[in-house]
Amino acid sequence: MKNTIVSSIIIMFVACLGACSDDEKKIDEPEVTTYDDPLNGEWLLYETGSSPGSGYNIKKVSANPAQTLTIKDDGTISFNFDSLSNFKFYRLLEDPNSESKVLALYKSDPGTEPQDVSTLRVSYSVSFVNGNLKLGFRWCVEGCHLGFKRR
Repeated sequence: MKNTIVSSIIIMFVACLGACSDDEKKIDEPEVTTYDDPLNGEWLLYETGSSPGSGYNIKKVSANPAQTLTIKDDGTISFNFDSLSNFKFYRLLEDPNSESKVLALYKSDPGTEPQDVSTLRVSYSVSFVNGNLKLGFRWCVEGCHLGFKRR
């Protein structure tokens, strides 16, 4: 009897594994890419995300007043919200430890010297989710992000 129960459990477990496919995409899963879209242009902050210890909290950001991020080809960046408004320059760098690009922010022009991503003071990992820009705080242990939509 005991062997029959154990055998039945093993068969059910194997059947469940066979029914699952890594190739199938769940409908409600967002499409996440690391870097597939130009950053240039104006972006509207629409959400923030953080994990204070239990779960991941996403807060919607009101469109009024609009909080925007503008990224230009010439290496300049501007924010119209207080927490990042002092940063005027950026560089898009490779992170050798991940597939992510890193958006490094600077108050003054960093020049053309190579930058070590491990020593950056203010930087974000760059990804796109369903076409929206996600800037992930690189030093946030449990995950934190700013979410932007193209304007």
